[in-house]
Amino acid sequence: VAPLLRLLASRLGKLPNELSIYDPYFCSGASKRHLAALGFTKVYNACEDFYSVQRERRVPEHDVVVTNPAYSEDPDGGSNHVAKLLKFLAKDRKPFLLNMPEYVASTGYYKRR
Repeated sequence: VAPLLRLLASRLGKLPNELSIYDPYFCSGASKRHLAALGFTKVYNACEDFYSVQRERRVPEHDVVVTNPAYSEDPDGGSNHVAKLLKFLAKDRKPFLLNMPEYVASTGYYKRR
């Protein structure tokens, strides 16, 4: 991840510690700590509902999305987290790095992108 983020920062004319990274899925805050250890200290990863943040138009300013989304299905039968994230990314039009299992590439919601 670090080489790709360094390349992106360079292309944007920024230093690694100036690159704004958004991780919308909070678990324990480890991603923020790990990225900081790699020199990327401008990371937004808060304990908040990503979908509420979108609805309320509170998505933080960012240069790139880096995340490992939840893979669980919606218990009410709605779109799963990965499908919702891909919709967000299509609208966001910013670079992104996602950690996802291989099967996602063969799903209908991924192929439609």
